[in-house]
Amino acid sequence: SQWIVYPNETWTFLGEHCLILGCTSADIYISEAHGSGIPEDFIEIKNNSNHDCDMVGWLLDDSPQFNDFTFPTAVIPAGGFWLGEEDASLSSIHDSLGNLVTPISGSFASGLSSGGDDIYLTDGNDTLYVYLQNTPGQNPLYSQNFDANGLVCYSPPTPGAPNSLCYIMGCTDSTALNFDLTAQMDDGSCLYPTVGCTSSDIIISEGATSGDPEDFIEIQNISGSDCDMSGWLLDDSDGFSDFTFPTAVIPAGGYWYGDEDASSSGVYDLSGNLLYTVSGSFGSGLSSGGDEIWLTDGTDTLMVTLLASLQDSTGIEFSQSFDINGVGCYTYPTPGASNNSCYSFPLVGCTSADILISEGHTSGDPEDFIEIQNISSSDCDMSGWLLDDSDGFSDFTFPTAVIPAGGFWYGDEDASTSGTYDANGVLLSTITGSFGSGLSSGGDEIWLTDG
Repeated sequence: SQWIVYPNETWTFLGEHCLILGCTSADIYISEAHGSGIPEDFIEIKNNSNHDCDMVGWLLDDSPQFNDFTFPTAVIPAGGFWLGEEDASLSSIHDSLGNLVTPISGSFASGLSSGGDDIYLTDGNDTLYVYLQNTPGQNPLYSQNFDANGLVCYSPPTPGAPNSLCYIMGCTDSTALNFDLTAQMDDGSCLYPTVGCTSSDIIISEGATSGDPEDFIEIQNISGSDCDMSGWLLDDSDGFSDFTFPTAVIPAGGYWYGDEDASSSGVYDLSGNLLYTVSGSFGSGLSSGGDEIWLTDGTDTLMVTLLASLQDSTGIEFSQSFDINGVGCYTYPTPGASNNSCYSFPLVGCTSADILISEGHTSGDPEDFIEIQNISSSDCDMSGWLLDDSDGFSDFTFPTAVIPAGGFWYGDEDASTSGTYDANGVLLSTITGSFGSGLSSGGDEIWLTDG
């Protein structure tokens, strides 16, 4: 109340005047936000107290730098709301029923990511914070409500008005085992019948003959659905007397991984996180000199061949990884997780221990030919080797010609090019030149030297 008091002890009443206090962190909270709103992302702040308060001086941002929006005078009535849309020239004050009271100059500009974002609000002393979760499918129907304790739920959007009830979360897929007829929003909890793995669902994805601490085998589910290995048989031969899988549901993209002679093995998700253990593992040791891995369900059979164990220059043992076609390569071990890239061995020149003259023809069609095989387990380069039908070695000098492990070089007489082939006889690359000394049909010699 305001009065004027005169010397003669009379007075005049001037009226009642209300003093609006600044909002405190006890008065307000961030009550709603949307990262995919229509027409724009929005933020709502509620005055939860029983008196009006002024937001002047408060700072709003999606980071603690607070360089986005500073509130001018903005008196929120008791129980009312401030509502701002991204990049708007005006925001607004609403009463407790959602009725517009007054516009306010300015709004926030930091866009709220539909993949999740932060909202910070401070007066320089106290700071309020909420985490805005991802907006499923960037759906404008999924706003996020917060209570005074910062607890969040999805709900229909009600910008500048009392919040709606939270959506009932649950499985909304009617084909799932746990379909919930009352659920309004799917929470990813749907469960489906698990079927047995087929040979098109799984591959033998990795094996190690000299693992640390033990030899290991990895199987990957390459399908788009979970599947159960129950009943599959695993061994290092087609006798299948080693390990029979119990129930072992491998998630889509995930793995089963077992160590030799272990009491349990494990199932892992696509990211390599252990989901649960499985009773038992295989017992047949994988020979460091090379071995096989066999897997069958009694109808279909998968098999891969492990080459001899190798180490890198620091003594680390390689595993061997396999693709969906069973093609393998040496890799650094990643049991129960995504395979590493194939290791590229430093290319070395062929030695006399690596190669042999494997075939020749003195009356070939269309020409005489010579074949050289790389009998080692590593690719090697024939560059600099000399080939002739005598020890004069004046005929053909090899340029760079990398023969893969188990593969071949083959040249016809007087041809402008020769070729390198893999172990299956598939042409890999053409090589400039070939030998020119004809091989006599009455008998001849083939000489090969590196000097």
